[in-house]
Amino acid sequence: MTELKCNKEIYDLFFKTMFERHQIWYKRFVLKEQHLTDDEIFQKYKFTNVYRELDKNTQWQIQNVFMDESLDLRQMIFKLFVFRLVNNIVTFNEAERMYGWKNGLPKIGEYTSEKFYELLESLHKNGITPFTSAYLVYNGKGCTRHEFFSNVVFPTIIDNIDGIINTCKTAKSAREILDYLATFEGIGRFNAYQLYIDLTYIDTFSHMHLFDFKKDSDINIGPGSTTGAKLIYPDAKPKDVLNIFNHLASVAEEELTKIANETNSEPYKYLKFDKNGFHLTNECTITITEIEHWLCEFQKYYGCYTHTGKSRTKFVPAENQKYIDVTEENQKYTGVTTENNLIEENNLTEEQQSKVSAFVEEIIKRYNPNNPY
Repeated sequence: MTELKCNKEIYDLFFKTMFERHQIWYKRFVLKEQHLTDDEIFQKYKFTNVYRELDKNTQWQIQNVFMDESLDLRQMIFKLFVFRLVNNIVTFNEAERMYGWKNGLPKIGEYTSEKFYELLESLHKNGITPFTSAYLVYNGKGCTRHEFFSNVVFPTIIDNIDGIINTCKTAKSAREILDYLATFEGIGRFNAYQLYIDLTYIDTFSHMHLFDFKKDSDINIGPGSTTGAKLIYPDAKPKDVLNIFNHLASVAEEELTKIANETNSEPYKYLKFDKNGFHLTNECTITITEIEHWLCEFQKYYGCYTHTGKSRTKFVPAENQKYIDVTEENQKYTGVTTENNLIEENNLTEEQQSKVSAFVEEIIKRYNPNNPY
């Protein structure tokens, strides 16, 4: 990257925050320490993990979709689409209570537009946002979001499930799959990439084979990661961004090792993932996927660091957090995380807020953490 001018201070901060965020995960879930970090921004605000696979909803998906050996390929793919496009565990818990769908995710033969619409409306009337607030969920033209997903998006996926499988199995490149997924109503480029990564998990975590492409076989260059890249390389043009991703991935091991040595810390806890769960490894597993992901988070961190940009979600640790059980021999996922922080932030009165909180607590209590589903 010698042809691009690098802001060394921000370059170093990028890797320092990557190191520190992953150390927080390691201290919290492996060492189970109380004091996680001295970084005031990480203490105060919520940031996702460096590895997407460690985020609580993705862990839930791995356990309840990909490790469910009762599912065939068609059912697994439909469930992963429902999961990713809704991405709210409170909604799934309520769906299981209302309809008995295993893990709150319907099979193809169980899905009806009427039931799904009823589920979304029921949650909304009780002050709960049924969909994730982590990223944009599309509305349909001439109809509500609930109508659009219930009557159009998910029925279309069911109708095309065999076409999705055939495209995945015959595609010559990961880009071909991404382009195909982006043609579906209600998905778009960002969710197409998220769904593509989910599809790679079938081979990583389940007993089935879909394709040989990996999560870093292609990449979605979004506005957040592009902003992060331009913070480090201010003169970068759009055509430079992928090269920046590849360069940062190539030097990640060197930079993270240097930080560990300079701070007298343990080496970076690289992780690898397979059908047995999560494993600590000495091999650097930071790919362009992790770089793209952390650049997006980093530009949010930098906004807090410089007191610019949008306000951030406050970090509130869950009281009933379940842990990834990590040992040197075998780090297998053994728990599902649930957090009572999925209430839509709005101008509720104290009485309304109390009602909403009670409703969420009721849903969470129905979940039995000893039930392996």
